[in-house]
Amino acid sequence: MKLKQAIQHFAHTSVDGWNQATGEWSLDIAKGNILTFDRFITERTFGQKKRIFQMAGETGLSATYEAIRDPAGNVYLVTAKNVDIAQDTVYNNIYLVQRADYTGEMLSMVTGTAASGTPMGNTPTVVATFPMDFDKLTSANSGEFDGVIYSGMIGVLPASVPITTDHEIRVDGITYDVLEVFLTINLKGIRINKRSAAA
Repeated sequence: MKLKQAIQHFAHTSVDGWNQATGEWSLDIAKGNILTFDRFITERTFGQKKRIFQMAGETGLSATYEAIRDPAGNVYLVTAKNVDIAQDTVYNNIYLVQRADYTGEMLSMVTGTAASGTPMGNTPTVVATFPMDFDKLTSANSGEFDGVIYSGMIGVLPASVPITTDHEIRVDGITYDVLEVFLTINLKGIRINKRSAAA
């Protein structure tokens, strides 16, 4: 199909895929084109974080992969999918993706055991790591937003991450309490408050 061939002609970007089941990146899972597209700008997420990834073919990305990584190391969460169809055949897969500049660590309190066999204090233990990003909740100018500088934040992460309000999350050495967990399109959102800075 000529439409498919046209999409393939511009597919110059190989991407890796992140798999929550293994917590690892699989290399060169697909080839496509990452494009700027501002229709998806929201009041909380800056337009420069939104992209579309398009790839030719009938099947598209495997649902196993909830994030992709381009050759420059930029990571994007896969948010939604649309397809282009001609004569009952899918020739183009279009994904809304959101830049994810952080790696989150999900912490669970694990009770240790003394040499005598008796339980001892709870220790925060990393039980999962995943790509994520933040939506800021502030009236500050967008040019002032530089990393994690606000105590109250909304985090966005892959929907399969089994996080609950019983967990804590650590990003760049800063620990946050998870106050709420909710779904937003195909991502998981968490409302968090900064708890303490790492020593």
